[in-house]
Amino acid sequence: MKNLYFILIIATIISSCKKNRNSVSWNTFYKLPISSDTLNLKSFINEDKLYLNEDGTYLSFKDTFELYKIGIDIIDQSIQLDFVDSIKIPSILSGIQFSPGFQIPFQFTESHFFDFNSIKLKELHFESLIFNYTVESSIDGKIDLNLSILDAFNPIGNNFNALISTPISQGVSTGKLNLDGFKFDLTKGSTAFNHISTQFTIGISSENLQDLVFQNTDYILIKFEISSLKIASALGYLGSENIVDTTEIKIPFMENLNSKNFEINDSEFELLIKNGIGIDAQLKLNKIEFKKENQFQALDHLSVNQNININRALDLEHDFQYSVTEINFNNSNSNLPQIMSIFPEKVNIDYQLLTNPLGNQSGYNDFIYQQHPLSLDLSVDIPLNQNLDSIVFLDTLNYELPKNIIISDVLIKLDFNNGFPWKCCANLNLISGESLNSAPICINHCQVDNLGNFIQATNSKNELDLENDLLIELQNNNRIILELVISSPDSTNYFPILENQNFYYSINMDVNSKINLN
Repeated sequence: MKNLYFILIIATIISSCKKNRNSVSWNTFYKLPISSDTLNLKSFINEDKLYLNEDGTYLSFKDTFELYKIGIDIIDQSIQLDFVDSIKIPSILSGIQFSPGFQIPFQFTESHFFDFNSIKLKELHFESLIFNYTVESSIDGKIDLNLSILDAFNPIGNNFNALISTPISQGVSTGKLNLDGFKFDLTKGSTAFNHISTQFTIGISSENLQDLVFQNTDYILIKFEISSLKIASALGYLGSENIVDTTEIKIPFMENLNSKNFEINDSEFELLIKNGIGIDAQLKLNKIEFKKENQFQALDHLSVNQNININRALDLEHDFQYSVTEINFNNSNSNLPQIMSIFPEKVNIDYQLLTNPLGNQSGYNDFIYQQHPLSLDLSVDIPLNQNLDSIVFLDTLNYELPKNIIISDVLIKLDFNNGFPWKCCANLNLISGESLNSAPICINHCQVDNLGNFIQATNSKNELDLENDLLIELQNNNRIILELVISSPDSTNYFPILENQNFYYSINMDVNSKINLN
């Protein structure tokens, strides 16, 4: 009887431990921060070259564009230092036996004059210089040639020396010479230009296994060709060159602004001519034209189509002086107001630059240094005292919603603080393009005084209660796009913009959902 009672107890326990297959669920609430940021004007117009003016009353777009620059390249193409040295063995040496290692007490010297077009140089300093050489010999044995370039000096004043060898028997051998940092005196003792001298002495190589006997017809031919060069400086007459060019520069900043709401009272453009070369020059601005899509406006200024004389730089050893010429274009001396009215995005400059227009005025004392070019730059200064419209800021915001929840409703909270002098309207869109708000959320411009100066930012708090058909995509993509659009409240008012004027936003999401556990 006791055993039966025990079995009934076990059966009852087992039956009460059957797994419950009913699902478990509960309601949840998420408060999810999505994004917050502080934006300035640079964020909207994608421009980082905005600077506060001297009196701190507005920001200006300032940039400098390089139109043209010449430096060592003005003579690079003309410097050709390839040359050939030919050594004819004197007949007095023929028939004599010379043992390995013997140095023949005889010097072979050659002069080389180079044609650098109209350039006549007294001195040429190389930052780097590599010669390839080829040695052709008819001698039946190896010869060591001790080469000296008599006019090439290293920084401590020693001239260049190198050992060049012929093949062990008749044939050709090759090699390289490194003359980095060497300075060449090209004057032949102040009697010439573009000249160098080479000198050789001959030695019988110790690698020869037997005595060497020269023949009457024996010769050695050495060809030197420049492999690479980089000129550090040059002195002499640098010639005269006529450079004709057209340069187009883009002002991408202008593409982000709307010309119908644009007012510039004190815009300035400046052509900066900075000459670091010891030559005179003459610049002629044939035409300066501003372009906006299919609109063109030529600059009207006294300097256009006139010769502008450029003085040479001065090298006073410890005091190097650039020659600087500045040509200013402003509202009072040009038609810049009319030009700015088309909101130009490009500037085309057609010009002609003539170097040494009067020839060799310096008496062979022109100079040029690698680090001191002649440059033409155009600087622009555009004060942001205007009314901007239809400027758009876009950003993709990421968030993370759990996948195992069923969303019942979502409330998006948007807080804005507008320190801009324009109304700013916000839109939130799904990746598919579907808008989360039925109409733009607009935040009024900041409070300003009669002159448009900033007084106080405007705050705005908003909520979006989303429709059910948007919730699935909201959960699956975990991304939304924030669009902020500047909209001018009054197209007749133009406002200064300061560095401390910003637009702040904060976006958060309240989510009611249900979690199911099967």
